[in-house]
Amino acid sequence: MKRWKAIEARDLARYPRYSSQASRKWLESATGDGESLFADQRLTSRYLHHLSRQVLGRNERVMEARAASIARIVELSPGQAAELQTAAKGAARHRSTKEIQNLENWVRQNTQRSKAGNLAARLKRMGTPYFGRTRERTEPGIWTASIERVLTPDQRAAWESELEAAASWSRKCQIALVISEVEKHILLAAGQRQQLRDLVGATLEQYAPDLDGMFSYQWHLQGYYCLVPCALVNDDELKAVLAEEQITIVRSRNPGHVGDTIRNLRKRHEERLRNDKS
Repeated sequence: MKRWKAIEARDLARYPRYSSQASRKWLESATGDGESLFADQRLTSRYLHHLSRQVLGRNERVMEARAASIARIVELSPGQAAELQTAAKGAARHRSTKEIQNLENWVRQNTQRSKAGNLAARLKRMGTPYFGRTRERTEPGIWTASIERVLTPDQRAAWESELEAAASWSRKCQIALVISEVEKHILLAAGQRQQLRDLVGATLEQYAPDLDGMFSYQWHLQGYYCLVPCALVNDDELKAVLAEEQITIVRSRNPGHVGDTIRNLRKRHEERLRNDKS
């Protein structure tokens, strides 16, 4: 009761979430009158809400497109398609959780020392953050459960066949882009091209999840990283395909920190294999 008796009418308007007299005194000592800090808190909340909506919207578009593809390929009824779209929205929220948490941590860490009233300028200088987007190794439970419930065994088999075909096509594109990047720097004979394609394909079978995790699942679209798979190929195997001069040229086109990158990729790979076994 003493706490409530200490509140005056003007406090209710200025401190809608007033908790104690000590809190009010701390706010006044931190900002002079408390108004600037509350304005900054509201601005931070609005900014985080804006970023969160962007993340959620992107993931919703991805999952809704996947649900629409399933409905089209296996010919779902309108009711089944609607149920799958609902599950897609829930799965999108699940997929967004970690990235939104990263965003909140990033914003609060970069603004915690901002002076009261200067937050808007600080946020503008910070720009828009980017966290590497990776393919999740497991689907959200609400999505997998809905697939099991809505699709018949034959429909699930048809969809899984479609996924396998899409994954095969995607891997072929990755290999082709890596080889194309190599051929920007050296001339490959027809036999060399096929042998190198096989080596890169075998390397990606092992390291694709690690490349996705370290960079992003679009790493093969960036010339800066496109030659990294060649650096992962065993030296003896690479020498059996390319001449020494060709190997030197290809390696010289890799990022300057490629040595550290390869070590980190191999470390991630070993950790992933250990986690899969446990």
